[in-house]
Amino acid sequence: MKPIISSFLTAFALLTQAGAIQADQLVGDATDLNSGEPLYTEVHTFSERDGQRVMQSQYIAPDQTQLAERQVIYFDKQVISYQLNLMALEYREQIRRFNNLLSFEIDSAEQEIKRGSVEAKANSDTIIDAGFNDYLLEQWDVLLQGETKRFYFASTARMDLVKLQVSMDSKLSNETTAVFSMTAANPVVRLLIKPVKVGFYRDTKQLAYYQGVSNLKGQDGKAYRVEISFENGQMDYLGQLAQQ
Repeated sequence: MKPIISSFLTAFALLTQAGAIQADQLVGDATDLNSGEPLYTEVHTFSERDGQRVMQSQYIAPDQTQLAERQVIYFDKQVISYQLNLMALEYREQIRRFNNLLSFEIDSAEQEIKRGSVEAKANSDTIIDAGFNDYLLEQWDVLLQGETKRFYFASTARMDLVKLQVSMDSKLSNETTAVFSMTAANPVVRLLIKPVKVGFYRDTKQLAYYQGVSNLKGQDGKAYRVEISFENGQMDYLGQLAQQ
């Protein structure tokens, strides 16, 4: 279940493509959740061009080595393409949406290319990667009122959809930050994993912090458990999206 949770980590990225008409940058520092050791900095930029929103991410180690990069493309408020490259591990994964069909692909140095596909669930929210961030903002009001929302998440690890749920964490939330807890919808599985915590500044609805399993892995192939913090005031584009 950990690869499922880790693969949704919200990321925004450094834009390198020409023709962008809007760009906002967000920078977060990731530390080991247990030791507090600095692990990497993620540089994120949102851009918009040709009717699509584009994210491209760069993850930089303390020694300035580039660990990974990611690209996420939205169309009509849905993620239609996601790709993550872990350069040091020679690993790449991607998901593409074709109407109601989701296609998966994993390519790594350790095994042959794996491919699969699954249909999105009818009449249910089907989320790909950073689309979870937009989903939280769309459900902002009902979550703050205490409602629990359930949705399907596209897992590259399983090449399938898994059912998750998200609710407001009233114990961690305060006047300045709203914190949401995401975990498995299945109550039995929920007992076996630690939830992911995502915080947003209430005034700008900008990402404040993330706490849980990272989508980046160490040389041992195990995903990092991280806390990623973001200073407020870097961008208000997410807040703008919530008003659309």
